[in-house]
Amino acid sequence: MHVVESKNQAKKLISTALIFFFIFVIFQGGVFKSVKAALVPVKIEAESAKLTSGAVFVRKYKNFTGAGYVALPAKKPLAKVTFTTNAEKIGNYDVTVRYSNGNKVAKKLAIYKNDKYFKTITFAKTGSFSAWKTLVCTLRLKSGTNTIAFKSKDNTSGFIDYISLIPVEMYSLEVNFETKYQTIEGFGGFGGNDSSSTFYNQKYVDDTYDDLGATIYRGEVATDFQSNNDGSDVNTINASSFNQNGMFKKWKDYFLALQAKGPCKIFLTPWTPPAWMKTNNDLENGGSLKPEYYQHFAKYCAAYVKLMEAAGVHIYAFNIQNEPNFVEPYVSCVYTFEEYAAVTSIVAARFKKEGLTVKMLGPEDVSDSNRISQYVFAFDYAGKMNDLGVIGVHGYSNDGVHPSGAEAFWSTTYSLAKEYNKPVWMTETSGFTNQWDSVLNLAATMQTALSVGRLNAWVWWRLSDNLYGRNETEGLMKNMVATPKYYVSKNFYRYIRPGSVRYACSSPYADLKVTAYKNPTDMKITILIVNEANVSRTISIGAINGGTIPYQFNVFRTSATENCVSSGSANSSSLVIPASCVTTLQANY
Repeated sequence: MHVVESKNQAKKLISTALIFFFIFVIFQGGVFKSVKAALVPVKIEAESAKLTSGAVFVRKYKNFTGAGYVALPAKKPLAKVTFTTNAEKIGNYDVTVRYSNGNKVAKKLAIYKNDKYFKTITFAKTGSFSAWKTLVCTLRLKSGTNTIAFKSKDNTSGFIDYISLIPVEMYSLEVNFETKYQTIEGFGGFGGNDSSSTFYNQKYVDDTYDDLGATIYRGEVATDFQSNNDGSDVNTINASSFNQNGMFKKWKDYFLALQAKGPCKIFLTPWTPPAWMKTNNDLENGGSLKPEYYQHFAKYCAAYVKLMEAAGVHIYAFNIQNEPNFVEPYVSCVYTFEEYAAVTSIVAARFKKEGLTVKMLGPEDVSDSNRISQYVFAFDYAGKMNDLGVIGVHGYSNDGVHPSGAEAFWSTTYSLAKEYNKPVWMTETSGFTNQWDSVLNLAATMQTALSVGRLNAWVWWRLSDNLYGRNETEGLMKNMVATPKYYVSKNFYRYIRPGSVRYACSSPYADLKVTAYKNPTDMKITILIVNEANVSRTISIGAINGGTIPYQFNVFRTSATENCVSSGSANSSSLVIPASCVTTLQANY
């Protein structure tokens, strides 16, 4: 008897302790920080709907859920079914329609919200009239009674079993104007129309500068600038020693046309020194710059820049070598870490001697964090860190072909730049196709680079590629005609202008990548949103720690069917970001 009572008392004590334990966990922020009832969809069966103009209630086919379903007969072109629902509060609701379409083709219907046309939807083929599918669309409903109607649009012969509604939980995208990050110097690309008799024309210049919004242009140091050693004094630049026709003239005329448009930054990169300065006496297949020609090479670089400047072209930055670690079958040259730093410093000194105010940029290696760091450290070890003005990197994986968007690389790159207080430019990438999933990945990669790498500039590889036999991944344009990559880049280039400052911005979804900017020059707020999900997101935009968010934004969108189009305006209190798209929001502040 006493044993049983003791056991019962023990059970009561354990039960009481467990109750208090779970209460403690809930209220003290443990596993269950909050307990929230799940939202339950409101379902409205077909038999509850109002049928007009020939819509009929049917039970002929199988697998419906209620007493039957509504048919919109093909011979009744005005047939309409209207569902009435009561919304507890104003807001966005996901409306699910269960339908059947056993026809051989998809069928279109018009949706009317509260007797006003809303949009056209498509009933995909279901295989038979006894097979059912669902589709979801988002409607903004008023508080109280609402009607949702479906009307035949193309002699529809389709069935509707029911609709269901559920409120869309709206999350806030928050901008923190107290936390300031990098200043954007610009976006751009390399060259004119590659391998074409038309290197550029005025339309191409207008398109890249005015429409795309490029403000940084990368050029090549022409390989025919000094093909032979003329034996002239290394300390004196004689213009007649250099070929100012050929590719030098093409580049010069192109740059002048760009600078006539307005402000832009031009930087140059040689793919190789002249063959006579190299260990392999060849423009191609790697080789190294001979130490006895370091000063000659500095003179060669200074002459190129000085003659460009004399013609009216201002050069903003210069790198001594493209991808200095790679031996390539095309024009290339390799430098050890120490050689690269030493030659850069020699060229920088020659620029200074010639009165040229040009920033040295480098190393423009692909995304190997350790190797890039070693190139930069070499300046530090030599006591020449001041000679490196901009850390330039390429957004490729180690093969130098496929793109890389790894957060770890961008994080390490930013840490390196922060250590030495240098801006970071991504000066070449490609490898994305014109298929929408790859184009969307390009936009997401740009967001990662801007937010994690805190880039000051983003420069694509070829602005236009004219080689039709080559992979489509290299150009933003093809023979000077815009591609999908061009349009998704335009969402960034055109609206995030030089001088824009990036601010902290939190996203409510992992697959909704966001960055936010304010430009003190044109007084605009720009928010860039990349929705990688295959569902739309309804969000609001707010500011924390002070600052004000405009009530209304202009919307510019790129998707599988839209090419950076103006999509009207949207309120910051509630806006829908469609699935799988890139959206730029912009407003005055």
